[in-house]
Amino acid sequence: MSTSVLAIALLAGSVLTPLAAAQSISFEDLAGVAPNLEFGTIATGGYEFVSNHAHVINYFGFPISPTAQNDSLVYLASEGETLGTPITIRRANGRPFALPFFAAAELWISAPPGFPNAASIELTITDVDGSVHIETYPLDGIIDGVGGSPDFQAIERPASYALLSVAFAGVSPSSLTNFAFAIDDIAVRPVWEQIGLGTAGSTGVPSLTGMGTLASGGAGELRLLSAPPSSPGLLLASLASSALPYKGGTLHALPASAALPFVTDPAGSFTLAWQHALGASASPQLVLQAALLEPGAVGGVALSGAIAADFVGLVPGTELIDTGPPLPGEPLARPSGP
Repeated sequence: MSTSVLAIALLAGSVLTPLAAAQSISFEDLAGVAPNLEFGTIATGGYEFVSNHAHVINYFGFPISPTAQNDSLVYLASEGETLGTPITIRRANGRPFALPFFAAAELWISAPPGFPNAASIELTITDVDGSVHIETYPLDGIIDGVGGSPDFQAIERPASYALLSVAFAGVSPSSLTNFAFAIDDIAVRPVWEQIGLGTAGSTGVPSLTGMGTLASGGAGELRLLSAPPSSPGLLLASLASSALPYKGGTLHALPASAALPFVTDPAGSFTLAWQHALGASASPQLVLQAALLEPGAVGGVALSGAIAADFVGLVPGTELIDTGPPLPGEPLARPSGP
C-alpha cells in the first residue's frame, strides 16, 4: 500500500468526534538544562521560541525574589526592564499554526527593584498574509507561590488558524518598558499549507483546510466549507502536486493515488477528524483536494483549493542555542558559591 493510500485509509477508518485536543508545549523536557538558562532560540515540539534575552526557569530558590509556580518543573520567562524582551513562538518548518490558549503569570512573587511585574500580556500576532494585530490579556495580580492561589492563569484566544508567529510581551498601562512575565502550557495546532487555488461553483470556491498532524499518535481534522449542499464528491490524495487543467479549473492532487467518496451536508460542509494516527511519515508530503459535482460550475465540477498535509509530530529531544552567561546584575542568575 502506498503512503497516500495508507493515509486516506487512516482518515476513512478513524473518523471520530471533531478535533478537540491540541499539542501542549509544557517545556518539561528542558528541566535538566543549566539553571535558569538564558536563551536566544529554543526548539521543542516542532516549534521555536526566540528572544533577545529570556530564560528557561527551572530553579526557583532565588535569594532576591522567588518566582511564580504552577506545579511545573520549568517554564519560560522574561524579567523585564532593559534586560527582558518579548518571546516569540513560530513553527520550526515555517508553516502556519493555531494557538488557541496558553498560561501566563507575573514572574516575581515580590518584584526586585528595577524589575516590575507586568499587568498584562500583550500578543503581537503575524498572520500568513503578512497582517499584524495586537491582543492584550490582563493578569490577575495573584502570585503567592506554592500552596496559595494559582499563580498562572489560563488564557483562551479567539479562533484563528493561520498564524506565522506570536510574540509575547509583558506590559503595564504606566509605561512602554518591558515588564516581567512568564508563559507555560502553550496549546498549538499545525495548519496545513495551501498550495493551489480552487474553482467556483454556485456557492463560491469550496474551502478545504486542515489542522493537526498525520504523524504517529497525532490528531487532526479536515474541514470543507462553501461547497454545494448535499453534493457528492471525492477527496483526492497524491504524493506530489502536478497542476493539470480540468473542467475550467486546475487539479493539483495529481497523480491521484487514492480517492475517498463523501457527501456534503445541507450547509455545504464536510468534516473528517481523526485521533491517534498510525503515521505515514515516509512521504515528504501528501496533497489533498476535493472535487464535487456542481451543475453551477464551469464544466460541472467545483474544485477546492489544494492543501499539503502535515507530518510534523512531537519531536524527541530539544535543541538549545545558548546565547551565553547571564548579564551582570541580572536577577535570574543563580547565585554562585555553596
